[in-house]
Amino acid sequence: ARAWLKRALARSGLPDLIHGKLLLGLGMILHFSGEPERAREVLIDGLDLLRAGGDLSGAAYALTGLGNIAEDIGHYDGAAEAFAEANALFTQLGDDVNVAITHYHLGVVAVGEGDLSRAVALFEDALARSGQTGDPWSTAASLSYLGLVRAWSGDVDGATGALREALALYRHLGSPERTVDAIQRVAVLATAQHSWAAATRLFAACDTLGAELGLIKALPEREIYAQAQDK
Repeated sequence: ARAWLKRALARSGLPDLIHGKLLLGLGMILHFSGEPERAREVLIDGLDLLRAGGDLSGAAYALTGLGNIAEDIGHYDGAAEAFAEANALFTQLGDDVNVAITHYHLGVVAVGEGDLSRAVALFEDALARSGQTGDPWSTAASLSYLGLVRAWSGDVDGATGALREALALYRHLGSPERTVDAIQRVAVLATAQHSWAAATRLFAACDTLGAELGLIKALPEREIYAQAQDK
């Protein structure tokens, strides 16, 4: 995908909007490939072109990408600013699925900032919005992170229900990457129950599977996993 996008970007005389969309795609791929600094540069260039061309949807997606990068490396102020701006654009466009997704990401940022009560409120809001749109991906993501925060807060029953639903959705969607991440959250739940042997086995299995799948452990959940493993 990266090769095709670079080939397209090398063409001369591209209209600015097309150029901006290509940069948006390349920036997302660079982010998922573990190249955050290069991804950020590309997305900023794409965002400028999309804004100038009046492509509000493209600009909102670029802002979401920039928010994801900032979130994953722990730059929570920048992430909150990007997601809030993206949320406003998606709201203006009536894109309810992405309104839910940006609320979810604002919840993740709140976890990184240590405000777990605000995080829970944002995840529950995102979950309600996802239920209204019927989008399984944002529903599963909200359930999975809600389960992690509840487990970390000692709410065993609430975490169990949320994680059970998230795992069922990810299995149905056929997402091994997200399933592995949800299982790590079950491992955190196991530590909350003082089930040390189960937690150790689950974390070890996820490390092995994550390496095979090329998963990158991002903030802020990476810190929670590390603290749970140190218990």
